Amino acid sequence: MRMGRNLFDLGGARFFSNKDEAFSVLPTDQCIKLLYFIDLVLFETMRGKIAGFRGVKTKIPESLELDEETGRLCVERIISVLKGRFKDWSPLGRCAIDAGLKFLPIPLTRGQVGKLNLQGAPTRLAEAGEGVSRFYVDWFNESGRDGVDMRASFVGPRGNVYLDGTPGRSPRTFARFSEKVRGRRGYNVEFVDVDMPKARKRFEYLVVDLARRGANSFSAMKTSFGFESRDRLDSNPDWAPRLTVDATDVATRRDVPVIGVVDLKKRLRYTCDADVGELSPFLGNYEALQATIKRLTQPPTFSMYDLLTWHVEARGELVPWNDFYQADRCFCLEDFYRTDEAWNWIEEDD
Repeated sequence: MRMGRNLFDLGGARFFSNKDEAFSVLPTDQCIKLLYFIDLVLFETMRGKIAGFRGVKTKIPESLELDEETGRLCVERIISVLKGRFKDWSPLGRCAIDAGLKFLPIPLTRGQVGKLNLQGAPTRLAEAGEGVSRFYVDWFNESGRDGVDMRASFVGPRGNVYLDGTPGRSPRTFARFSEKVRGRRGYNVEFVDVDMPKARKRFEYLVVDLARRGANSFSAMKTSFGFESRDRLDSNPDWAPRLTVDATDVATRRDVPVIGVVDLKKRLRYTCDADVGELSPFLGNYEALQATIKRLTQPPTFSMYDLLTWHVEARGELVPWNDFYQADRCFCLEDFYRTDEAWNWIEEDD
């Protein structure tokens, strides 16, 4: 059986009713895609919509009948099939797996290998307890035609406030946005300064999203999202971050992505890679918006940590990370983040 781009063109429930036979003949990468889409159907209520999950689109038909029990059985069966397949690969010995890999999604296509952002990885804003925090996006504009627009959305039960540096908008006592950057060659930066004590009195979250201008990708423009502590609110357009700043590369292939969420109450910054359209339908419903934001800050349902665990359980022995010195092999986040290594654990070299 061959699976095309649309994973559910196989007959909906009829495919799942014969799952034991069906899963055993699917290629490994298609099994992993199916794990994600079963999760979408069961828990993200995406029926009848375009699910652009990490750039892999599929139309989930209204006719698909998949109850929760069947979905969970399918997930268990797929993982069992994968472990049985991995058992035939070379032995691994005793292995320790870095918990940081729980935040790295499994690539669904070769094109995603080495380009996925960490998802739901929290960073504590240790220096931002009672001061001003600057959240910024910087990039390099080689031609003068490309660029990035940053928007900061403050979300709370009493309403939302959006800042993007548009001239003429009234200044806020709790935040100040930098001047907009247009057509400037070389290094560019936009940022929002947040007075944390004032902001957290009114809002729960700060959501940062971007819009890409021009032909170049975020990765080609060397885009990053970072944080730095400040003494006061400012909007100086000539500011540049320190070399020691806490920053994360933005490598998403989306045109308008949500790249970060700051929990103002808990003082945590989360990396994200979601489409801004996932938030738009709930702007007038705080409870629904809050639930969506919480979902965006969760680690991926299936991560590289899970994939490597299936490998080790099939052909090795799992050693706790604290006892990594007893392991024959250690899987570190640095070995997989921004590298091509992940696909070697999806397809075995001939």
